[in-house]
Amino acid sequence: MGGRSRRGIVLLIMVGFLTSRSTLAQAIPAQRILARVNGQDISEALFKVYAASKTGQPLARLSPVVRQALLEGLINTTLLAQDGSRLKTSPTLQAGREMAIMSYLSTVYAAHFAQTRKLSNQQIQAGYQQLLATGAVQQYHLLQILMPDMTTGERVRAQLAQGLPFAKAVSDFSRDPVSRAKGGDLGWVSATTTVPNLAKPNELPEVLRIASELRTGGISEPFANSTGVHILMLVATEALPLADVKSRIQFMLLEKALIAHTAKLRAAAHITQLASP
Repeated sequence: MGGRSRRGIVLLIMVGFLTSRSTLAQAIPAQRILARVNGQDISEALFKVYAASKTGQPLARLSPVVRQALLEGLINTTLLAQDGSRLKTSPTLQAGREMAIMSYLSTVYAAHFAQTRKLSNQQIQAGYQQLLATGAVQQYHLLQILMPDMTTGERVRAQLAQGLPFAKAVSDFSRDPVSRAKGGDLGWVSATTTVPNLAKPNELPEVLRIASELRTGGISEPFANSTGVHILMLVATEALPLADVKSRIQFMLLEKALIAHTAKLRAAAHITQLASP
């Protein structure tokens, strides 16, 4: 998945270090001390949180070399924080500290919320059906011709309209050596696919939109993005199976549940705005 999914994984890892299954407000047991910097202890718990924030992985999956490098990074961070604590206190510095604490606590609570929220199979299936209805889990079997400019693209598209076989156009014009060797075949393309000679990740939604408007065997008009000018042929369309998108659905449902929970907190809170921002 994308950046959001990885952030969700990091949060879940962090909460495993910071909370128990039953409560956040539990006595913290004594921790093994890994280093001491100018009298300030770096505990194993602190190191676990730092490592998770940097790698998105639990310590068990990290090699001793990576762990040592991370510890050196945490020592450097501690030194800079110690030096920063000597700065003259100002409203901006104080606000920054408060924001850091609020961000940390809200992140930990969001992770705790996700960890303790139980999603039923019926909820996950309903989420899958919702994505199916919007076409968000469709994948497309595509062929492509990759060209250097729109002039070439329009010329090739005109020849295709006049009966030039797609495979022949791929052989004669495509600049993508990987797909050209397979008759232009890109395989199955979806929102989670990486196809370097088709589109950058932020451009993939537009490619999928174009593919979604084609009928089986249909050929697109030429379109341009950062990798060149493309003409696509749609071979087949199918939905990704539930197993392939289950984690995505869980993240989506938990995100919605957290938004709803925040709305309940806001409705029950006493909030008074005292000035315009």
